[in-house]
Amino acid sequence: MFSGFGVVGWITMTVITALAGAATATSFYLPQRSAASVGVPWWGQVFALACAIAGFFFIPVVGAPVGFGVGILVVTLLRERHFQGALAATWATLKAMLLASGLQFAAGTAMVALWVLWVWVGQAASP
Repeated sequence: MFSGFGVVGWITMTVITALAGAATATSFYLPQRSAASVGVPWWGQVFALACAIAGFFFIPVVGAPVGFGVGILVVTLLRERHFQGALAATWATLKAMLLASGLQFAAGTAMVALWVLWVWVGQAASP
């Protein structure tokens, strides 16, 4: 069933799994930390997450970040009643989302590169 997988295969899959886990955790942690640092309460972050889920279904491709941004903007406006402050909080959170997406992309690219390298090395070692 697992013949030919070998030690290199297990190490490769372990590294790929660790990269996937770290990238997923980062995608949740960075925007949440940024939102909390600019004063968005936990219930506001939950509301923004609900807006992101709704945005995902209503606006294809870009709906989730748009919904999340709108949710952060609405919550911050309701709390502070100051548009510039709400816009700054939203912008800071969206920048953190963009950074998290970039890190996810980099991790995904590294995972594919590791897999391709593993296949290439395996093919070269085959008789």
